[in-house]
Amino acid sequence: MPLIAHSLYKPARLFRNGHFTTLYVGALQPAVKVAYDHFRLTLPDQDFLEVDYALNSTNRAVILCHGLEGSANSGYIRRAAAHLLAKGYAVFAWNNRSCGTQMNTSVRLYHHGETQDLAAVVGAVLRRGFQSLFLLGFSMGAAQLVNYLGSQPIDPRVKSAVAVSTPVSLKSSVCRMQQGLSRLYLRRFISKLRLKLVEKARQYPQHLREDLMRSIRSFEDLVRHYIVPIYEFESVEDFFEKASPSKHIQHVRTPVLILNALDDPIIGPESYPVNLAKAHAWVYLETPEYGGHCGFPLTRTSTSFSAVRALQFFEKFS
Repeated sequence: MPLIAHSLYKPARLFRNGHFTTLYVGALQPAVKVAYDHFRLTLPDQDFLEVDYALNSTNRAVILCHGLEGSANSGYIRRAAAHLLAKGYAVFAWNNRSCGTQMNTSVRLYHHGETQDLAAVVGAVLRRGFQSLFLLGFSMGAAQLVNYLGSQPIDPRVKSAVAVSTPVSLKSSVCRMQQGLSRLYLRRFISKLRLKLVEKARQYPQHLREDLMRSIRSFEDLVRHYIVPIYEFESVEDFFEKASPSKHIQHVRTPVLILNALDDPIIGPESYPVNLAKAHAWVYLETPEYGGHCGFPLTRTSTSFSAVRALQFFEKFS
């Protein structure tokens, strides 16, 4: 019964507000520098991914998966990378299509249920000879990670994974972002994606209407006008069902820790699968009272609790 009832994360009083913690970590916390090298990974459809990496081991590596409209340069990714490198791991921080330094070439971008691109990154890292591979995802990247573990064949060298601030239920999380101050996060995501989709419509007018891309104002609009037709879902509801980790989590057979703060202002109430964790042999659930979204800051260090906790979980299953 891998339900972790009592989390060790006890933040300073300043970080006991989910909105403040999320904004602090996203915009105010000092940046962490990581000396990355880079490579471009060509995909089966001839599009590409940009992967940032740093090698501090030839045997064990961690793949880092960023959130919606994030990148390998996002603060939470860099803080995790720095901590793992200091502990003797190689790190590979991949950028979803369009999220690196250059726009991708195909009409496809990415979404929470997209697992083929992550599978391509896993394959590329394993071909470098690593014998122990671990996965660490944040927000949308956490959803991709869980969906991957529950829907793809998993190489035995993939030992365990940690999913931070995971929208286990997409529909529930979208509803959460439509309430109160959380609407600010949604507006930011949509405004950034809308610009990309307008560009895609100009590149691929045979697939996308520019006026529809400009009209996107909600997550449902994004799904209806872009994700459903391009990824061939039947409807908005079909996407919410099939792209949610809740669809695939029952099939996970690799140890995975879901670390979701109870004060997270972005993920919805159905993203805390307590009953499932009580009954599932491979899915661990830890729900600290505080932490915000992709936050979990610690005092007197740039390292986050999520990075520390991930390392502990990886060591348990190394």
